[in-house]
Amino acid sequence: MTKPESYFKMEKNVLSKKFTVILAVCLAILISPIYSHAQEHITLSSLEVNLWPEFDQPAMLVIYFATLSPEVTLPVEVTLRMPAHVDTPNAVANGPTTGAVGDIFYTRQMTGQGTFITFTATMPVIQFEYYDPDLIKPGGQRHYQYIWPGDYAVESFSMRVQQPIGATDFRISPAISTEFQGGDGLVYHNLDVGSLQPSDTFQISLDYTKQTDTLTYESFQIQPSGPIPSDPSSALPLQYLPWVLGFLGIVLITAAGLWYWQSSRSAVTEPTRKRHKPIRKDVDEVTESISIYCSQCGKRAHTGDRFCRSCGSRLRKE
Repeated sequence: MTKPESYFKMEKNVLSKKFTVILAVCLAILISPIYSHAQEHITLSSLEVNLWPEFDQPAMLVIYFATLSPEVTLPVEVTLRMPAHVDTPNAVANGPTTGAVGDIFYTRQMTGQGTFITFTATMPVIQFEYYDPDLIKPGGQRHYQYIWPGDYAVESFSMRVQQPIGATDFRISPAISTEFQGGDGLVYHNLDVGSLQPSDTFQISLDYTKQTDTLTYESFQIQPSGPIPSDPSSALPLQYLPWVLGFLGIVLITAAGLWYWQSSRSAVTEPTRKRHKPIRKDVDEVTESISIYCSQCGKRAHTGDRFCRSCGSRLRKE
C-alpha cells in the first residue's frame, strides 16, 4: 500500500526537529567550557613576582605571591602558566595569609604555549614557585628575561628582584623604582607596575656580571667560629668519657648505699631508746609499791631498816 504524500512531509518535519535538537545539544556542550571560564572571572587583588637568580640552584627561582580578589567565590579552580621548558613547579601552596600556606594537589598539562598547572584554591592566598633553567650564562655575563603571560586580571602587580652574592654591574629593564637592603643582608630591587587586564603582558629583563658559580644560599651556611683542632690529644677527653661517667655512677651508687645504711641504723636505734623510759618507770612504780611504813607512828622507813627511826618500834615487812 502506497503511503500518502502528507505522511512523508510529516516524517520529514519530525526528522528535521530531531536534527535541530541534536545540533543544539552539541553546540551547548562545545560552548559550555568557554562560558564557564568566562563566568569564573578570576581577579587577583595583588600579585608580587619575585626573581631570585642563582639562589640555591644555578637557575632562576621564580616565586608568585598572589591574593585572590574578595569578589572571587571560593573554592575556585586556578591555572598558572610556566614556560614550556619547565616540567614541574617547585611549590604550589594555598592558605589564609602569606606565610601560613600549605602544599596542595595540582594537575599538569604541557602544551606548546607553556606548562599549565591547575589547582583548586580554597583560601585566598597562593604561593607558586618554579625554577627556570633559562638563565643565560656566557662566561661571566648573566642574562634573563621574564614574561607575565596575562592569564588573569591583577589589581596591583609588582616585581621584586634579588641581587645575587658576588654580582656586579646589575642592570634591570625597565628600571626598578626602589632599591633596599633586606634583613638577610641582600640587595633587593622593587618595581610597582600597577593594574593589569587579563590580556596585558609584562616583560622584564636583567643583566649582571658574576665571575663565580657560588650560590647565594651558601653565604648563609653556618661557619665554625674558629679552626677545628686537628691535634688528636684534644679529642682525648671524649675517649675517656664513658670511664668518667662510669666512675661518677659508682660514686653515686656508693653514696646512696651509705645513706640507706645510715638511715636504717637510725630507724632501728631510735625505738630502743624510747623503750628505756617505760622500763625505768616500772621500776620506780615497783619500788614505790614495796615501801615500809611504821605501824606505830606511820613514818616511812628507809630500805634495809628493821626499826623505825622515829619511835624505835620494830618494823613489819608484811
